[in-house]
Amino acid sequence: IYVEKMKAVFMESDKQCEELRTRNQILGVQVTDLQEQLERLREAEGQHANTVSAKAKEWESRLSSKQAEIADCHNRIVLLEEQLNVAQLDSDRALMIRMKKCNLTPSPFPREAIARSGGSD
Repeated sequence: IYVEKMKAVFMESDKQCEELRTRNQILGVQVTDLQEQLERLREAEGQHANTVSAKAKEWESRLSSKQAEIADCHNRIVLLEEQLNVAQLDSDRALMIRMKKCNLTPSPFPREAIARSGGSD
């Protein structure tokens, strides 16, 4: 009876060991599969990061180009404002010369002087 009990215990332990081995193999396959999935995700993440980085560089380049264009436009505006001021001064100077020719006293308001001299607005 003792031997029979021992055989039954050994058979039960062999059965449990076999079940554990099978389960261990299944889990090993699952771990390998998860490791492969993780590696694929890392590769995809790297590709996405490279794509984002390339787009960021592209937009930085566009931004830099636009900033240069804005600076150029600003410089042109300043130049045109200066030219407008010079033209206004030239116009005022020409008006003063005409007024002197007509023996009119200069007015602080050039339009009033023109109106007094018979000119039109």
